[in-house]
Amino acid sequence: MTNKLPYAELASDAKVIMAIMSGQRPLPAHYPELPSTDPLWNIMSECWCDDPTERPTMAEVLDKLRRFRTPPEARPSGSAIE
Repeated sequence: MTNKLPYAELASDAKVIMAIMSGQRPLPAHYPELPSTDPLWNIMSECWCDDPTERPTMAEVLDKLRRFRTPPEARPSGSAIE
């Protein structure tokens, strides 16, 4: 998507670990190649949920990615990417 590692703006592994431990998540502003309006940000945000029981299953992620790849005109009626 962007060809950057998550937290690419941080200078060391220790800073990345501290960011993750404090609940910081990658921000769209650090990845202008992937606009903040891109549906992938929503999918990633769901996967980063602090409560593992609230994260989507891999099957749900794959379903959302498949819908994302399908042009809107080819999607079944009422099928939106969440």
